[in-house]
Amino acid sequence: MKTRSQFKLLCLVCLFALPGLVFSPVLGQITPPEDHLGFKPGADFHLANYEQAMSYFELLDSQTDRMQMFDMGPTSEGKRMMYAVI
Repeated sequence: MKTRSQFKLLCLVCLFALPGLVFSPVLGQITPPEDHLGFKPGADFHLANYEQAMSYFELLDSQTDRMQMFDMGPTSEGKRMMYAVI
């Protein structure tokens, strides 16, 4: 019962906090993915590869203080495995 109430509280916090992050005035300074990648993500026959995705995430990290990128170490292919905290 306690975990259910904690989950409800977490959902309420996300419900009220996320719109403030998403629709803040800072977003006017963020490069849209279409401008960086050259295509709209999800468009037919267009898929960002690993390098394109990491490049865009690093750009976002440099444009806002609301996101931080962290290096988890190398993948099995020797590429950097990154994760973002928003």
